[in-house]
Amino acid sequence: MNINSQILLEELSRFPWFEHVGEPEGDNVVWVKSWSEAVNACKSQKWESVQLQVRNHLSYVVNATDYDRFLQWNKLTVEMNERIDAIIMKPVKQVTHRFGLSKRFAESVAWDITVSCQEVEFSDVLPPSFFRNNVLPWYRRGHFPCGWQGPELPAGWEGKMPQGQLIVY
Repeated sequence: MNINSQILLEELSRFPWFEHVGEPEGDNVVWVKSWSEAVNACKSQKWESVQLQVRNHLSYVVNATDYDRFLQWNKLTVEMNERIDAIIMKPVKQVTHRFGLSKRFAESVAWDITVSCQEVEFSDVLPPSFFRNNVLPWYRRGHFPCGWQGPELPAGWEGKMPQGQLIVY
């Protein structure tokens, strides 16, 4: 794992996980007003499409550009996820239990953080396109980025984000 990924993983332990949900700040996103709305947004097909297509594009470009690095993808992801789980599972479980949230909440958070780390790890092959620069800053500020208001990203999406806004709690 490269030094930038290691630094990011260290930073994650200092995030104020979900401490500022329900406290809108700024107008460059769509704000939801409850955990129920947030979990519904994170379960939407549109958000799952964005999450999946951004990660798929990253893995496709790494595979096509630097196959030797791509061969490390699974090993690095397992290593990242072990560290990510150690950092995020306690606050995720606390929020899940306190508000009776579905497992999709925990899955969405884990996916977002993993892909953010993958974007950083492989930034020498492809500059971060979405998670590192758009999603991760909301977690860093204690919010839950949970959806996308804009067009779905089609299978085979080629990396340019269409006009749209994140949905954040």
